[in-house]
Amino acid sequence: MQALRLSWGIVWRMIAWGMCLGEILGAVYVTVVFVIGGSWLAPVGFLAGLAFDGLLGFFLGLVDGLVLAAVTHLTFRPRSNEQLYLAFLGAISAFIAGAGALVLEGLNQSWPFDSEIGSIAWIIYVFVPVLIATGAGWWVSRPLAAWVKQQHT
Repeated sequence: MQALRLSWGIVWRMIAWGMCLGEILGAVYVTVVFVIGGSWLAPVGFLAGLAFDGLLGFFLGLVDGLVLAAVTHLTFRPRSNEQLYLAFLGAISAFIAGAGALVLEGLNQSWPFDSEIGSIAWIIYVFVPVLIATGAGWWVSRPLAAWVKQQHT
């Protein structure tokens, strides 16, 4: 029963962090891109970033939570090398968030590599969001690792 409670705690926390950070960071980034681009549609961009990136955060958080729950059960031992566990969780979470965002954002943009404008658009609409998602994935692993450690004390 303890293992199930720990797994559920990991999964729902990652879903919650994924949705919250996806909504906040996505809405802010899309709004900034619209404002810098001189578009009067910044409020629409804010709402689109809120909806799309919140949904993206939900699914990536779910996958991340399931993988981290499995990794935790296979590798975490209380009072072992906690720094290694933290680094391992951060790397896995960053990879899942970054790879997932790359695939989903890339599919959304149809991989525009064919022109100079396409390369710039790819950087703005795919590469930067992937970097943001990767950083967010790494960052949320830290409070999760602290929570897992607390559950084992």
